[in-house]
Amino acid sequence: MQVNDGWTHIALVNDNSLSPAKSILYINGTLQGYCNYRAANVTNTLYIGGNNTTYMFEGNISKFQIYNKALTREE
Repeated sequence: MQVNDGWTHIALVNDNSLSPAKSILYINGTLQGYCNYRAANVTNTLYIGGNNTTYMFEGNISKFQIYNKALTREE
């Protein structure tokens, strides 16, 4: 997917209320796709902007947040 040279908003939502649970990807507010996932007690390192081996994001990440709840449209 090609993105513009300006700001891009990317949101990944894990929805456990669906059966099976799904990860849902939005880019600039538009649904891009989803896949099934299985929740796990993960203790691995979370890498933002790369995988610490072969791929590193080329650009700037200005804001990054993780929430433990679903956000409303207003939030």
